[in-house]
Amino acid sequence: MRKNLLLKTIIFALSLLGAFLLTQTLPSTGALADERCGDGYVCWDAFGSQNKTVVATSCIASEYGYCTVLGTTEGICYCSGSPNCSCSITNWICDGQPVTGESLCWCLDDSTPPTNFGSCDAGNTCTYGTPVPDYSNLQCSGVPETLTGGCCYADGTTPTPSPTDGGGGGGFPTPTPTPIYIIGGNIYEDPNAIPGGLGGTDNLCTGNTSTPISNSNATVNITRPGESKTQQVTGPTYNITVSTNNSDYTVAFDLPFPPADPDNPWQCACNADPSDPYRCLYTNQQPNQGLRNFFIKRGASTSAWFQTLGGNSWASGNIESLIPATSCTPPTCTPALIASNPNGDLDTAGFPLSNTGAIVTSLTGGVYIHEADSRGNALQAKALGVVVPIENYDYFYDKFGDQAQILPNAGKPIVGSELAIYQYTGDLTLTENNPWNLTNTEKIIVFVDGNLTIDDTVAGENRITTVATGGDAFLMFIVSGDITITSRVGYADIYTNPAAPNVANVEGVFIADGLLTVAGVAGATDLKFIGAGTFVGWSGVDLQRNFDPGGSPELNNNAATEVFIFRPDLIVNAPRAVKSAQMTWREIEPRF
Repeated sequence: MRKNLLLKTIIFALSLLGAFLLTQTLPSTGALADERCGDGYVCWDAFGSQNKTVVATSCIASEYGYCTVLGTTEGICYCSGSPNCSCSITNWICDGQPVTGESLCWCLDDSTPPTNFGSCDAGNTCTYGTPVPDYSNLQCSGVPETLTGGCCYADGTTPTPSPTDGGGGGGFPTPTPTPIYIIGGNIYEDPNAIPGGLGGTDNLCTGNTSTPISNSNATVNITRPGESKTQQVTGPTYNITVSTNNSDYTVAFDLPFPPADPDNPWQCACNADPSDPYRCLYTNQQPNQGLRNFFIKRGASTSAWFQTLGGNSWASGNIESLIPATSCTPPTCTPALIASNPNGDLDTAGFPLSNTGAIVTSLTGGVYIHEADSRGNALQAKALGVVVPIENYDYFYDKFGDQAQILPNAGKPIVGSELAIYQYTGDLTLTENNPWNLTNTEKIIVFVDGNLTIDDTVAGENRITTVATGGDAFLMFIVSGDITITSRVGYADIYTNPAAPNVANVEGVFIADGLLTVAGVAGATDLKFIGAGTFVGWSGVDLQRNFDPGGSPELNNNAATEVFIFRPDLIVNAPRAVKSAQMTWREIEPRF
């Protein structure tokens, strides 16, 4: 379980801004409406022949009144032209107790109370685990049982409302049932599941469906503009009825956080939120278009963690950084999520803030938000339910984008002491070959209509962007896409002191509409990254650094892999056009 700032995370930005599988079936024009949907009924399977029915654990009304089956599609029977078909289905009997479906046939032992379970195999024999029960020769046997259901209609015609005589000579049409729109699916364990097509959250994941998971304890949230539906998952399936047939639904599968088993947590195996391994996503989905299965895995445990110095940290969702409080000791290591500003002044350590998530600094019950002596008041305080305004590329461009000049290349332009605003169209890369080192009188804002990459091509511990103090200097990049700080930016010495002057690899204000990533290298001891200023990822912040090259996590216990330093001078020096009053004005009716 790696460190995470989960879901649209901003750092220091506030001063600026069961035993069966689910099979969901869809209605077809060849089926009659059925008023007897419910547990134990025979349901028509729209994915197969029009004259096919199945025994289902659960059966609900679907679009136009037809049945949608929730349960196994084994045990199919066939009808022959009657909407009330009679089907011969085998019910398995376990110690005299009938149970529908072979996979559901469990045998108890003779102990009191019975504690050992067995399952019926293909040979109708109870198979037990260990220890062997007191009485282990119970036999499973199948007996034919006739079940009748009304979801089957075999002639292939499309049912239409027909006049029904009320007895007085004047007929009236039977009303067409109200359409029902459903999004549902199964939960499986497969660490190798992959998205289909070209990838991305618009594409459904595919994987091994042999291991359904009943204990994910996840929550499914389905949303579109003006609509939100939630369901707690208590088994291997989910099924939610939505209000429209639109194709703009987002389906989010949220696993518990903090996890119940921190050393072996369930995490997404496919289509995880880029900054939240506990959240699986499908976007732009339409109801009644098949199953939206989710695939999960047991997550790997790591001990890498990040830290901020001064200022506040905000996330729309969770903030997790597990502080190694026993091994991280001053003066080389500060055991806190948010420590004091490098000037060391009391009460400069800020607070973690979240809108809908949790703040986690330990999985053993400790709270390590602050150092014990870093604050005179509000020690270990946090704030939940905090909403911040979305100040992204379009927001700032609408305010002063018309003043932007064209930035011709990746080099820092020559500017005077007045504010200079630029726009670069396309992907921009800043390296040690074209560093942006601002004097204490230069003020530059750059709109990047694309992605921004910050790279040290020779991994030479270079400072790629710097903003001198002692004046009114200001540097800001506003990016419509992603911001990526490559794995080559940073220091090989993990004990590099972030509080030392002139040490930050990257300085300034960085805002991405997309993902803000501090990249790492798998299977290697990453460089220590130090950033100073404001860092915003409206679609997420992904911190990938890890001092563990594989099997040796000890170095993570001695230092944070990423450190972010609050620069209050950049807030003071921010041009008037960037600042905004966080208040809403509206005219109200006078009262007398």
